[in-house]
Amino acid sequence: MASLVPLQYQWSRAEFLAALNNDSPVSAEGSTGRRVPVKHRQSTTSGPPNEEGESRLKGEKTMKSKHGVLDIPRESNQRQRRIRMTIYSVAGVAAIAGITIFLSRLKPAAPIVDKTAVWVDTVKKGPMVIAVRGPGTVAAQTKGAKAPSNSTTVLLRIPEAQAKDVRPGEAATIDTHNGVVPGHVVGIAPIVLGGVVTAEVKLDGPAPNGTSPGQEVDGTIELAKLENITYVGRPVFGQPNTTVSLFKLDPDGKGASLVQVQLGRASVNSIEVLSGLQPADKAILSDMSAWDSFNRIRLE
Repeated sequence: MASLVPLQYQWSRAEFLAALNNDSPVSAEGSTGRRVPVKHRQSTTSGPPNEEGESRLKGEKTMKSKHGVLDIPRESNQRQRRIRMTIYSVAGVAAIAGITIFLSRLKPAAPIVDKTAVWVDTVKKGPMVIAVRGPGTVAAQTKGAKAPSNSTTVLLRIPEAQAKDVRPGEAATIDTHNGVVPGHVVGIAPIVLGGVVTAEVKLDGPAPNGTSPGQEVDGTIELAKLENITYVGRPVFGQPNTTVSLFKLDPDGKGASLVQVQLGRASVNSIEVLSGLQPADKAILSDMSAWDSFNRIRLE
């Protein structure tokens, strides 16, 4: 293979070995007139710095090591870096806290409720009849006497808590399931049995055909008639003189919001509204306990 080194730079073996063993710089040309390499000593930190290095490091703190001249980190730079890191950390914590608060205030999506499956009533203002209701039976006739058909007596079983306002002479309505007949209270049993008071009601007219002693009936006794009262249909869980949560319908009927309603005196099918609803408002009266945790619902 042909040598790629020009002739003027080629050495003999002896010259090359002599150059390697020589501790002092060798002249650029050998004895044969060919160029000889110069062996440079590696500079160390013990030697004086050159002018270029002195100019670059002028005004800066430096230190010497076995690797040469090094910069000493400035304390002001470290302090600024710590300040920046602190600011970034505080800003990050504040951002996370803000996002957490924002997410916690987001309201869950309103659930959809079938509007055909709920019972809605309109709040009214006017007279309201206070009444109590109870089941009963047609009383048996006195043995050995044949009572006229217009003297039929019915025994109604009224819950003790509601019977305290029942008085003789109060109007009543008896549903025999064959017809409805008016009547009036003629007596109250003095004994309470199983939390029930027995009220004796006499029919004001003849009993419907097919009515017989022992027949099951339903009766309603009117206790009072209140004038200029705000009232609504009685909710499923609506008890007198309590506060309940009801869903009030939006004007467009497509949604409803949960409101607190204070109730007053109650009747069989209606109850007085003291606050929370106004006349013409519409409210859902059916069981909505499955949606108690929501402030709004959608009706579709």
